Amino acid sequence: MEETKKISYADPRIKEIINACFPDYRGRKVRVTNYIPSRLDSWWDGGTRDFFVFYQPQTRKVFHVHSNHPFFEPNQPKTVNPETIPEDVLLVKHTIFCGRDIGITIHIKQEQMKLLG
Repeated sequence: MEETKKISYADPRIKEIINACFPDYRGRKVRVTNYIPSRLDSWWDGGTRDFFVFYQPQTRKVFHVHSNHPFFEPNQPKTVNPETIPEDVLLVKHTIFCGRDIGITIHIKQEQMKLLG
């Protein structure tokens, strides 16, 4: 069952995740969800874009998903199998919707929900 909830930016674990993935982010809107998308569409369309980062908290390794527009960058990956993401890796998304900063969403597996909740 999909579960999404707002979470406090004041939590030091959350600050660490956001600072590692999106160091220029100055907002306070943070959500955590156990839904992991299979499509990682990351290009501007009508003033809207999602920026994706894979993050491993134990090693603090960050992997930014490159822009992957189907026409301009057709060879960039656009999909991921959520089941193949390791348990210790988070998918972190920063969303701009119609020019407005919607905030950060941390996508984690169901087993990890209690750790950040």
